[in-house]
Amino acid sequence: MKIDDIQIEAVAKNHLWANIAREGDSFVLTDFRHPGELRLEWEGDILWLSHSSGEQVGVSCNFALSPILDTYLPGMFDYFANGGAKPSFPAGVLVESGEALPPEGSTEREQVIAARKGQGVYRERLLAKWNGACAVTGLAVPELLMASHAKPWKIASNIERLDGDNGLPLVPNLDKLFDKGYISFADDGAIMISTALSAAACGTLGVDATMHLLEPLSAAQQTYMAYHRDHVFKKELDTFM
Repeated sequence: MKIDDIQIEAVAKNHLWANIAREGDSFVLTDFRHPGELRLEWEGDILWLSHSSGEQVGVSCNFALSPILDTYLPGMFDYFANGGAKPSFPAGVLVESGEALPPEGSTEREQVIAARKGQGVYRERLLAKWNGACAVTGLAVPELLMASHAKPWKIASNIERLDGDNGLPLVPNLDKLFDKGYISFADDGAIMISTALSAAACGTLGVDATMHLLEPLSAAQQTYMAYHRDHVFKKELDTFM
């Protein structure tokens, strides 16, 4: 089963989201009939819907194609456009989202939003824990490093979003692989490479099974990494994306 971009765009336009733009791997939906914007992003088989109001919810697409396109996604598009009660779906369809953003105008809100982009206080804390270097390669050029969350920003609490234990500083290719679940790390620091990543891709990206975190993980870091292994890491070939 695969839901493609064209199908998502068609459903969105039929449910009060006329303007659809692509930003990297995301869709951004707007419409003059209601305020705010709605961002759509894939994470494994979950399609996350994040509204500019701060509310987020995931729709699991590990179901038959017809109800996803005819019921689940339309229900959520209508909810974010019109407000009211959130639709009721069978167990397992809606995925709990992270904590709502702090109040408008607050310093904490600015910090949490910056953390989503790997910037600000979160980035500073993360780099401090790893001595300003990539956790795997040891590259000590902060300007070239990305601040990756282990427990994704979308489903984390505001405290977790800013916690320097919740992630790794990585060079861009490893950051993207970690973010998308193609690699993770065991408690002893050994790299785990998903079977969804081909040997050819590993070679091109410079990833191999000998890679290892350069520092041992603390108890707190192990907890976050366990979440990443259980919920982000692609354990089998992903047939959705």
